[in-house]
Amino acid sequence: METNPHYGYLIGVLGFGIYLLGLILNWKWTLEPGGGYFNVVYWIETFGEKTVRIILGVVMAAGMCSCLAIFMYYNNLPAK
Repeated sequence: METNPHYGYLIGVLGFGIYLLGLILNWKWTLEPGGGYFNVVYWIETFGEKTVRIILGVVMAAGMCSCLAIFMYYNNLPAK
C-alpha cells in the first residue's frame, strides 16, 4: 500500500461490493439500527425497509463505480 497507494481504491471497491451483496441478500447487519450520525431506524420508519435498501444499494454501486474509475485512471497515467 505504501509504494502503490492507488490500490487502496480496489479495497474500496471490495468494501462497497461486500456491503452491496449484503443489501441484496438482506443480511441483517446491513441495516442494523444505530443511534449515531446515520440512524437507519429513522429512515426505515419514514420510507420503509425496501426503499432504504434500494437507495443504499444505488449509493454502494455508485461508490464501487467511482472507486473503480479512479483506480483505472491512476493505472493509465504515463510512467514518470
